[in-house]
Amino acid sequence: MSLNNRKRSTVILNKAAISCEIYRVVIEGLEDRRLLSVALPVIALPHAGHTARASLAQVKVTNVETPNFELYHRAGSSRPLASTAPVGMRPAAVRHAYGFDQVSFGSVTGDGSGQTIAIVDAYNAPNIVADLHTFDTQFGLADPPSFTRIGETGSSTLPRNDPSGPGYSWALETSLDVEWAHAMAPKANILLVLANSASDSDLFTAINTARRYAGVSAISMSWGGGEYSGQSYYDQFFTTPSGHNGVTFLASSGDSGSYDASATSTRAVEYPASSPNVVAVGGTRLNVDSTSTYVSESAWGNGTSSGMYGGAGGGLSTVVSQPSYQRGVVTQSSTARAVPDVAFDADPASGVSVVDSYDSPNAPWIQVGGTSLAAPMWAGLIAVANQGRVLNGLGTLDGATGALPKIYTLPSSDFHDVTTGNNGYAAGAGYDLVTGRGTPIVNRVVRDLAGSTTVPPVVVVPPSPPTPTIGSLSASPTSVVTGTSSTLTASNVVETNGTISGVKFYRESNGTSGLQTGTDTLVGTGTQSGTAWTIASTTSGFSAGNYTYYAVASDASNVSSNVVSAGLTVTTPVSTPVNNAFASATVLTGTSVSVSGSNANATKESGEPSHAGNAGGKSVWWSWTAPSAGKVTLTTAGSSFDTLLGVYTGSSVSALTTIASNDDLSGVVTSALTFTAVKGTTYRIAVDGYSAATGSIVLNLSQAVAAAVTNDSFANAAVLTGTSAVWNGSNIGASKETNEPRHAGNAGGASIWFTWTATSTKTVKIHTHGSSFDTLLGVYTGNAVGSLATVASNDDDPTGGTLTSAVSINAVAGQTYRIAVDGYAGASGSVALSLS
Repeated sequence: MSLNNRKRSTVILNKAAISCEIYRVVIEGLEDRRLLSVALPVIALPHAGHTARASLAQVKVTNVETPNFELYHRAGSSRPLASTAPVGMRPAAVRHAYGFDQVSFGSVTGDGSGQTIAIVDAYNAPNIVADLHTFDTQFGLADPPSFTRIGETGSSTLPRNDPSGPGYSWALETSLDVEWAHAMAPKANILLVLANSASDSDLFTAINTARRYAGVSAISMSWGGGEYSGQSYYDQFFTTPSGHNGVTFLASSGDSGSYDASATSTRAVEYPASSPNVVAVGGTRLNVDSTSTYVSESAWGNGTSSGMYGGAGGGLSTVVSQPSYQRGVVTQSSTARAVPDVAFDADPASGVSVVDSYDSPNAPWIQVGGTSLAAPMWAGLIAVANQGRVLNGLGTLDGATGALPKIYTLPSSDFHDVTTGNNGYAAGAGYDLVTGRGTPIVNRVVRDLAGSTTVPPVVVVPPSPPTPTIGSLSASPTSVVTGTSSTLTASNVVETNGTISGVKFYRESNGTSGLQTGTDTLVGTGTQSGTAWTIASTTSGFSAGNYTYYAVASDASNVSSNVVSAGLTVTTPVSTPVNNAFASATVLTGTSVSVSGSNANATKESGEPSHAGNAGGKSVWWSWTAPSAGKVTLTTAGSSFDTLLGVYTGSSVSALTTIASNDDLSGVVTSALTFTAVKGTTYRIAVDGYSAATGSIVLNLSQAVAAAVTNDSFANAAVLTGTSAVWNGSNIGASKETNEPRHAGNAGGASIWFTWTATSTKTVKIHTHGSSFDTLLGVYTGNAVGSLATVASNDDDPTGGTLTSAVSINAVAGQTYRIAVDGYAGASGSVALSLS
């Protein structure tokens, strides 16, 4: 089961700067957001004293199952994004502005006592315990009564750290969620459930664990992804388990305004915020006076540019029908689920102070916003309300049947009605698609959610059916030769209070990561042995490569388990046509080699090419692997009975592919042919010898044309005097070449190459523009990456790279130049190169 329309991580920059000062920040987002693989993007911020079109320079990270946090730096100021001291709003200010500090139940302070807030995030946050204590000490808060960390299945073994490493990783999201849920409900217990990764399978396994954990009454999820038609399957995870106290689920609505983060002009809402069982939390910009008293709020957004520059998520679902609790309140549609339900402060400009020593050890205080802030603060509010409900003899709120219906029946006087601001939709009086019903006047909302002893307890939703689970999937062996089989084993397949009916195995075949049962290839249903299910999977007809397999279990009620995966490597046997005379040689540019053989005692192979007039004869074979690309000429010599039959590829005589053929039917003393070799390809070279004849054959191989520099992105253009040309390229899928020029701080990166032949002798200026992560490495001549001659070099920042760079050369008419531009490994985007 997988969320469709996966959004990849993107870095969205405020394009406000006219004159820029370069700041370096480390961005980490989430899969496969997973911008996290981009370690050190360069962020251009407006320089002090210059006019900009907007007041913020911010970095935005979004993706499927992506934390919706944003970082803040005010334009034209020296105020840092990260600092050794707190930056952003303090807990006391936010609590006072919204009225948390005015909540009491008789003589009992409303602080969440007796309640447990669960927070679901991905990967380990190794410093969170120490960071929370630092946060509490700084702001005069006591540590929570209980702070428990568990893995996604409830184990005390925690997952690995975010594989992207430090630099605003998932650890920052975890710090934001834990610290600010605790700040709003300081006496509530905190349960942190850490998924093994940001995949759907792991995150929803963590949610299933959190909702079943004893005492949990609110679950905060500050991540999301695009909607898709099958998402209702996951709604079962947003229900209160049978026999458990009521649980309310809360999710951030996203930070791309009313737009899809991967297509910024397309309307979209995020899931799980759009689930009818989840409280969707939007965002505002909070304004307070010098005493932290509430002054006003505006909806957070940048109008129709919110998809690019940020804004609270919101809009109408294209998948979920309107829940009954929204009828009569939502006016924007009478048929579709509207998002969000409520809001809280989220604009990074009014963002809060967070301590995260893992991502920023030397300056651990960071100003953070986004709807990732709004969701845990609402979770704190629910915990405080549930404290009051318990004191009033009531059950804690179930989200779908309690919290959500109550939110829509609370009087309008319980909310700040936010009427200004725009996320692509304009905020307005009453319900709107940016802030929902508005932000809470907390002391009023808590009072009305807490109810009294005269109110009947919340009805607990019917229990969801038992769910099967699979522990893991493995392949044995993990690497096989094509045509052989590997055994797939799904281990620890169990279901409490249920019966496993079968385990189906699939092979990834539709090009989209994650199992799609309708389009991925079904291998078959496994055979059971205890809690393990196995199946043998053949690789007949497979090409060499890496393959992904999935397993999913189902029970007697046709409820599906989590999806597990395993990899299998398939190799092609490196076999040569069977014969008696073989030789291998490496032929370098401009050189040749001779090899000799004989067909004495040779055996005629089935399907073996032979001279047309010699059907019973045996061929003599040679094998050669091209060390580089280019034109190759083959010539036979030294015998009166030899004809060059041709050049072939293939792993056996019976499965040859003809590259070039030169059987002249009558046989000649010498014969030759030419073909274009592909680097790394092994060629089979066949020469005809008459039946039972003896003697020797000489084969000469020479590379007549120099190989071009190899990389993934080349463009050619003729640039005439006084004109210029712009070429675009990308290093997506580029391979790092041996001795390839590269930026000093990007040892693992792959360069982007352009080739240009000068049409006249003239001084030429070459420069890059149009991207924030490209450095012009230099201009070179030469036939291959390993043998380049430097004409000019301009790697002007050995530790970073610049937005633009240039060199000038004295071009010589007819000379071909190789122009190298640096691009970070795995980065997407375009590079513009101008020559004039």
